[in-house]
Amino acid sequence: MQVHEIKLMGRSLKIRSDQNPEYLSEVAEYVDEKLEGISNGKQNMAAQNALLLTVLNVADELFQARAEHHSLKESIRAQSRNLLSRMATSA
Repeated sequence: MQVHEIKLMGRSLKIRSDQNPEYLSEVAEYVDEKLEGISNGKQNMAAQNALLLTVLNVADELFQARAEHHSLKESIRAQSRNLLSRMATSA
């Protein structure tokens, strides 16, 4: 496992990971952008509150993406069943 340095909220953090450094930088940049979006214009917002709200927002995005993924899988399954049924009746 390698040690990587990332920056969040202007702070350097060292993390251990086997992930590609470019990927880790992308993830850190994404989270940092989310943090900035939440704390933007709210200079008196505590860092802990900004972090908690960011975690909730990212979790919400994850749940929405999972729901969309599930919906797409179900749609593909239904279409596949329909096509297989058509193929079976025409054979």
